Amino acid sequence: MKKTLLIVVILSFLTLTINAQEGKIHVGGQVGLSLPMGDFGDAANMGFGFLGNFYYGINQNIDLTASLGYIAWGTDADGASFSNIPIVVGGRYYFQRSNFTPFLAAELGINNLSFTYDSEYFGEYSATSSDFGLGIGGGFLYALGNMDLDVSAKINIISDTNNLTVFAGLRFPIN
Repeated sequence: MKKTLLIVVILSFLTLTINAQEGKIHVGGQVGLSLPMGDFGDAANMGFGFLGNFYYGINQNIDLTASLGYIAWGTDADGASFSNIPIVVGGRYYFQRSNFTPFLAAELGINNLSFTYDSEYFGEYSATSSDFGLGIGGGFLYALGNMDLDVSAKINIISDTNNLTVFAGLRFPIN
């Protein structure tokens, strides 16, 4: 029984290693704009942000993704601002691989939201929360030699801070 279990474990690790070697890994970075929506749009102005991205190719048409970023929004009130640190995982489905490759994307994750208000009379006030979020969108890759231009638009559904993001950047293979 122990030998059978050991053989199964070893074969499992070998299979995972073989699959990991077949998968393409990319990393990238993006910068872009975020447009607040709904009630959040009444309180916040257009924001700016950046993302660091990781992509693991399951097959030619599907990537698993992970992203970490920072997005900041200003307000019309002096001294007030909103920010978000999204930590998300998801996937992309690529329609047809070529120099121009459109895709659909979906992500789930935690959004570390912050509101800060600095008043001349009352001092600084801040509030933070960690909220679950869902992102749905699409975009395209455009081949630039050994790297890709990565352009995406996504609707982020996060409690009371829904927003539309449009990001562009580069992604590079690392294997």
